[in-house]
Amino acid sequence: MKILFITPWFPTANINSVEAQQGLFEYKQAIEMVKRGHEFTVVTMRWSDQPNSEKFGDKIQVFRIQPKYVFPKIRYPIPNVFVLTRMINKICSKFHPDIIVYSHMAFLTALPVLWLKKVPSIVTTDGFPGISWFYGDKRVDLVGRFYTKVVMTRMIKSSRGVQLFSNKLLDDEKYLKFKFRNAIVCSTGVDTNVFKPASDKDEIRNKLNLSPDDCVVLYVGRMDLVKGVNYLIEAARIVIHKYKQAKFMLVGDGSLRNEYEILANSSKNIIFLGWREDIPKLMRMADIFVLPSLSEGVPNVVMEASASGLPVIASDVGGVSQLITDRETGILIRPRDKNAMVSAICELIEEPLFAENLGKAGRLKMIEDYSWGIICEKLEKYYDDILKADGRIN
Repeated sequence: MKILFITPWFPTANINSVEAQQGLFEYKQAIEMVKRGHEFTVVTMRWSDQPNSEKFGDKIQVFRIQPKYVFPKIRYPIPNVFVLTRMINKICSKFHPDIIVYSHMAFLTALPVLWLKKVPSIVTTDGFPGISWFYGDKRVDLVGRFYTKVVMTRMIKSSRGVQLFSNKLLDDEKYLKFKFRNAIVCSTGVDTNVFKPASDKDEIRNKLNLSPDDCVVLYVGRMDLVKGVNYLIEAARIVIHKYKQAKFMLVGDGSLRNEYEILANSSKNIIFLGWREDIPKLMRMADIFVLPSLSEGVPNVVMEASASGLPVIASDVGGVSQLITDRETGILIRPRDKNAMVSAICELIEEPLFAENLGKAGRLKMIEDYSWGIICEKLEKYYDDILKADGRIN
């Protein structure tokens, strides 16, 4: 099958920056689908110093166009839709795709689905802005709500099907007041061979000047409003006062990093590591993972932490509850609830056997339900069904 993938971001091979490495999960999906015998052409936005085009092996060709504008605070690119449309038409005439996948239709890179009709298309989303996903800024959320009701609804109606990343998004039909066409619930996946427990925990800790006796609480993600890092820092200060061995490692960068460092008040037990490439290692050396987000789709970082055997504490937002069964594979808390976060962290520090059991159960769930092979097998069948319904294959 030939698949044309339109996405706001796709990583590059040789540039190690936050912007250039966005879209790792789209890349991993493409790699797994290629293993299954499919071909991929990708059209995406050009971030940082990424090349205009490059190949990954023989079966993945990537073309990048320069966005007209980017809202840097929320990392939202505005494409030149005329250039984007011409690029898609040019590729269709040469590559002859069987299906076009418009990834993350909350971004304007999915707009051509409204007028390009020759090739069967599907759209994907991990949330409906202003309806079931909120950034936390009233202006952004108001624009998001308008975009969802006016644009995203038309995208779904213009496509042959829609891939929803979580079951909860099916509930949004009643707010949008129409039935989703050919909907499938299928998230991204996780590489359980990369994210896994290992025996190098002490070695990694030594390089970070951590003691084997430290209880390391890890956060990985953007330093932006929607991620709720300020609540984690407030909780950390309470936990550290009670448990001197608790160390909070915050990995990532973003618009609010300086503000969060000030909030941490130079605590030696709250450590900002910035953007890192060695996330699997950091997962292996940690004891607890926390995601305090105000909104989420189906967060890949929770999959990675669970696959690494970590007990996960996460806000019960978006599709998080699809990944975590409360007190079986992790602990769910209300967003913005600093006290619940403190209580959950303290419980896992005080009850290491409970924490260990949560981590083991979480990893098993990732292996059985969210490994890339399982996810791509599901998508492969879905694409086949779309093409059969369209009369493209028998």
